Amino acid sequence: MSGIGTAAGPTMRRALPLVPVDVVQRRLDPHPHEVGPARRWTVRQAASAGITDEDAAAVLELLSSELITNAVRHGEGEVVVSVVRNGTTVGVAVTDAGDGRPAPRDAERDAVTGRGMLLVAALSESWGVEHHPMGGTCVWFTVPRTTTTPADAPRCTMEE
Repeated sequence: MSGIGTAAGPTMRRALPLVPVDVVQRRLDPHPHEVGPARRWTVRQAASAGITDEDAAAVLELLSSELITNAVRHGEGEVVVSVVRNGTTVGVAVTDAGDGRPAPRDAERDAVTGRGMLLVAALSESWGVEHHPMGGTCVWFTVPRTTTTPADAPRCTMEE
């Protein structure tokens, strides 16, 4: 194989499998009145990405709302919401300029807040928190495009 050479020899190239990725973003000011419109925008983007059932869409809507609300309440500066359409999943990433460390935690029994990251951890396919070296926090999750059970999966039935 020929390639660009160096004193140590030619550079080897290999083909990597490519997965089509489509990313759309929305920027918003860190104000509570921005959460609802950003959540609805996220749901519309996910629908155009192929979310195929109401359960998957409802999970995406709930988790998006949690992350956007956290960024508006606890983050710093402009909030960027990204919807990533990739293969069989749809991901949502919410970024702000703060240095927060969101994590699932046990809330007091009578608390009205504090369970958002617990929901993200429980309902998403995968999730994480990334910190930019120059500042900023990105919290993300993925959900499958569908929660529909495959046709050949075992089913529970009641005999009469």
